[in-house]
Amino acid sequence: SENNADSVNNHIQEYSYDKAWVTGDIYGWYTAQYQMSFGCSHTNEIIQAFVEDNDAQIDFTQYKRVVVIPAGCGGYAEGNAGPQLIETNDGPFYFSWLKLPEWAVTGETITTHEFGHSIGLTFHASSLDCEISVIGGDCDINTNGNLYDIMSTGSGDGHFNAVYKDFLGWFDCRFAFVEMAWL
Repeated sequence: SENNADSVNNHIQEYSYDKAWVTGDIYGWYTAQYQMSFGCSHTNEIIQAFVEDNDAQIDFTQYKRVVVIPAGCGGYAEGNAGPQLIETNDGPFYFSWLKLPEWAVTGETITTHEFGHSIGLTFHASSLDCEISVIGGDCDINTNGNLYDIMSTGSGDGHFNAVYKDFLGWFDCRFAFVEMAWL
């Protein structure tokens, strides 16, 4: 909701400096003719089944991207790494998916983290542990270790990092000038 400061939309608007937002319509619940015996790991098949079952009812030309959230997947939260181009009766459209188990639905940071994957942010935000030395030498990479980036564990309050914001086109300029003072 617009009044919820922790909503995915408000996160995306803040992170993008008001260049992106999440809006749309909610359709469903739909029961896909998909065989769940394949499990929720076959998300491409789930999206294809959704399109086949609902293509006549939904005008996909009204959207830039459709996010499919299958129910009953349980376990862990997951978002696909970028959109998939799928053919519909209205032509080809981009689809993404989010798997959100019941425990993750109320966690906006988890949902925003997984939404980040669905818009193309493929990797988690890591950190380097170089102990007492400056970057270099024997540093250990700590996957999901950047506590200031929501693309780390999905539980922090941080933004997407600068590399991801640049990838998404959220910066106004391509160069930064930094004045350094040496002590």
